[in-house]
Amino acid sequence: MKNKDLLNQLPVVNYCTLKKVIVHLARVVDMEEVNKMNSGNIALMFAPVLMKTDVPSPGVGADPQFHQCPQDPQSRQSQAFNIVNEEITVIKDLIENSSELFEIKDGELERERKIEDAIKRIEQIKRRSEIPPSFDSMLDQDFIVGVYIGSREEDVVNIKIPVSTSALEFVNLIIERGRLDVSDNWSLFEVISNGQLERPIHYTENVVEVTLSWGGWPIEHCRDNHICFKPNKLYEDLEVAYDRRLHLQNELKFAQSKNFQKAYFEFHDGKILYRRDNKAAGNIATWNISDLIIYNGVQQERMPPTQYGFSFYFAGGEPFHKGSNWFGFSICCKTEQELHQWMAAMIFSQHPEGLFPKADAKAQIAARQKRMIRMPSTAELPLSPQSPSSAPVKLTKNFLQKLSKIGNDISHVKFS
Repeated sequence: MKNKDLLNQLPVVNYCTLKKVIVHLARVVDMEEVNKMNSGNIALMFAPVLMKTDVPSPGVGADPQFHQCPQDPQSRQSQAFNIVNEEITVIKDLIENSSELFEIKDGELERERKIEDAIKRIEQIKRRSEIPPSFDSMLDQDFIVGVYIGSREEDVVNIKIPVSTSALEFVNLIIERGRLDVSDNWSLFEVISNGQLERPIHYTENVVEVTLSWGGWPIEHCRDNHICFKPNKLYEDLEVAYDRRLHLQNELKFAQSKNFQKAYFEFHDGKILYRRDNKAAGNIATWNISDLIIYNGVQQERMPPTQYGFSFYFAGGEPFHKGSNWFGFSICCKTEQELHQWMAAMIFSQHPEGLFPKADAKAQIAARQKRMIRMPSTAELPLSPQSPSSAPVKLTKNFLQKLSKIGNDISHVKFS
């Protein structure tokens, strides 16, 4: 047990470091069938690093406890070779007898194994997240999308839809199954930031694509995100406020982080021009409307100066500022009319085809909706890929009753 006595003479930090390294190398040797690395091979690689011994030069002398320094080069080369062999033997012995020399208990080995397994799983998850699946490759799959009817106070309803489903197809499905009045202008809403920000999902957008976009958000910022189905009063107001002849240029309040400051904004030719004031010669920034994801509302933590504000971030970019809770950028208007004018100009610029589908578009979608879009009978996680072969389940009467409560006139709702 001479080696053990020598190990115990090491300083605590050196002892623990050596123990960690040797135990790890022993674990590598345990996987010899896979990696082809036995204790001899491992010792051959690591001994010169862990136990480097310098051969003294002639005339300098050597420690008499170890080796006398030979004068001729051939003898010195032979001595160096012997020292390396001794180092390899020591490391090999440490690896093969690590449990006894370092008094390793079974619990330590089990903990080490669990740590290594956890690291492997984390690396696998990272690799999968770094290579997102192609959207086209998922078109033959069905997804479960959770939808709140009216508000989040109601229970979530999980609906199975093909990946290619548009917002119009999804809305028409619910309207048809719920026998709802189409004149109520029902829409899907993307609701984020603990319900403080929301935007209507335009009827041309893909529903699954919207929800999948949350996958890149920090978990603390997306855990409360959800899809809501309700009448679209906002788009109705924007249609009234929209005037393509109106040239927008206003002094507004602008926040990049927490604090709002005065700034001058102009909307022109599908772009927002941002200047410090109306006398400034150049723009601080120019933003293309087509690049923005725009939400109605402002985070209350920003302490907005008015209740008439909107927020936005750049599509494909990070929605939250790094290391903070601030979502994108926020702008506050002075009045509700001013807010609606700005939002109408921006949304119509993004969707010149209109905010609501035309009657003929609705009819075409209804005709194509012979595909099977199913409602599960039990709660399932939103966005969990499902097998297309699952048996269809009809909408329940309880769900249809929920839908009927939302409309202003529920007398037309019938249940079969």
